[in-house]
Amino acid sequence: MSPIKTSKVVLDRTLEDLYSLDDHDVSKIALVYAVPTAEVQIKASMPLSTKFSYQAPLSGSEESAILARLHLQIVPQLYGFIAGSMPLYMFDMDPEHGQEGSEDIANARNDTIRVFEALNEDKRPKVAFVSAPENVKLENGESAAIISPMDCLTHLPLLIDPERHYTLQSKRTLALSNVSTPPATVLDSRTQQGLITGNEEQLNAEVDRMIQVIRTREPPFVVKMQQSLASQGTFVVATASDKSSTLTLISTELRRVLGQQNPSNHHLHSSSLVVQDMVPGSAVALFLFVTASGETIFLGCCEQLLDANRQWIGGCIAYAQHDELARTYADIAKQVGDFAFQNGYFGPLGVDVMTAPDGRHLAIDPNPRVTGSAPLCLLRTHFFEDRRLRYAALFFPVFLGCGRDEFEERFSGEVKSGCLVIVGWSRDEMRGFSAAAFVLAAESREELQVFRKEVGKFEEEE
Repeated sequence: MSPIKTSKVVLDRTLEDLYSLDDHDVSKIALVYAVPTAEVQIKASMPLSTKFSYQAPLSGSEESAILARLHLQIVPQLYGFIAGSMPLYMFDMDPEHGQEGSEDIANARNDTIRVFEALNEDKRPKVAFVSAPENVKLENGESAAIISPMDCLTHLPLLIDPERHYTLQSKRTLALSNVSTPPATVLDSRTQQGLITGNEEQLNAEVDRMIQVIRTREPPFVVKMQQSLASQGTFVVATASDKSSTLTLISTELRRVLGQQNPSNHHLHSSSLVVQDMVPGSAVALFLFVTASGETIFLGCCEQLLDANRQWIGGCIAYAQHDELARTYADIAKQVGDFAFQNGYFGPLGVDVMTAPDGRHLAIDPNPRVTGSAPLCLLRTHFFEDRRLRYAALFFPVFLGCGRDEFEERFSGEVKSGCLVIVGWSRDEMRGFSAAAFVLAAESREELQVFRKEVGKFEEEE
C-alpha cells in the first residue's frame, strides 16, 4: 500500500523563528528531546534521575515499553514538529527482541521521519538518532534546549541552567511567586539532608505531619506534588471520597520521594506539597515564548481536554478568537513571562490559567518548555486562513489497532485536504498497535466531535 500524499503543513512560526528574535544566534541551539519518568526506567542508558526527580502517582501506565514509545518517540515528535530546521536529537528505544532489534530501531526511526515529512523540507528538524546521552555531540559552541531536566543530560552544555529550569517548573515556586495564583499552603519537608533514609519511624512521622493539612481540611481543594507532567501529580479533592483516595496515594508517594532526598537535591524541594483553593470552572493552556531580551509573545490559548481521571489527553483551539484571547490573557501572560525571564529562563513557555469568580486570571501550572498544545497554536494559517476551518483539536496519546498506511487510507480525503495532521506516530509490531498524536480540524465544534468519533473507531479496545 503506497503512502497517501499529504497536504504540506506550513506553520505560522517555528521554534527556529522564535529563538532567532532579538538577533539571538539560533545556530547555537540544538534540541535534545526526551521526557523524564518517575519510577519506570525506559532506557538502559538513561537511569532514573535522583537529583532531578519526578512524581507520577496518577500515571495510567507502568509498562516500560509503552512509556518508552511515548516518552522517547511520540512526545519528541510532537514537540519537534514545530522546531523548524533546528538540530533535533532523539533517543532510540532499546530493542525488545534480540536479533530483531535493529529492525525495530529502523522502523521507529522511519515512523519519526514520516511524521516530519508532512512539513516542507526546509522546515523539517535535522534529526539525529542516538542510542545514549553520551552520543549527543554538540559542536561549535552549541547549547542543548531540553524538555525537563534529567540527570543523564546534565553533562551537556544546557541552554538553561538545570536547577533554575527545574525550580521554575515546580508548582511550589509558582505558588510562592509574585504571579497571580489561587491562595495556597506550601508544605515543605523538615527533614535534614539524607537523615530520613532508612529511618522508618521518622519517615512515618514526617508523612503524617505533611498530610495533616489535607486530613483536616474540608473539600473542595486541590493538592499538587511538585514535579509531574500531564496532571499526573495533581489531585482534585471535591468530595470526602476524593479526600480518602488522595490521602492514600499521597502518603505512598511521599514516602517514596522523601526517601529520595539527598544532599544534591534537598534544596530543590521536590518532596513539597501545595494545598490550593479550588477555583470553579476549567483551565485553559496558554502557549507563550519568552525572547532572549525578555519579551513575552502570546502564541495561542487552548481548552484542556482531560480524561475521566482528569489526566491531560489533548487540547482544543478556536482560531477566530485568537486576537480576543490574546488581549484577555495579556496581563497574566506577561506576569508569567516576566517571572520566568527574571529567574533565568527564555524560550517556549506554557502556563495553565483559570478565572476566579471575581474575573482575575490565576496561573495554576507552569510549563517552561514546549507544550503538548503548542502545534495547535502554530497551525492557524494552515487551518483557518487557508482552509476556513475554525476549530482544531490535538489528541494524545491515541492507541490504534492498525498501522499508519491503513489509517491514512481510511481518512485519505482528510489527509490530502490537510484537515488531519499526524504529529506523532509509533508502530509496535510485536503488540499489534500504534501510538499516535494527531490534529483534527473542522468548521464547527459539532463537526469536530463527529470527526473524532470516526477516528475513534480505529482505537484499540482496552
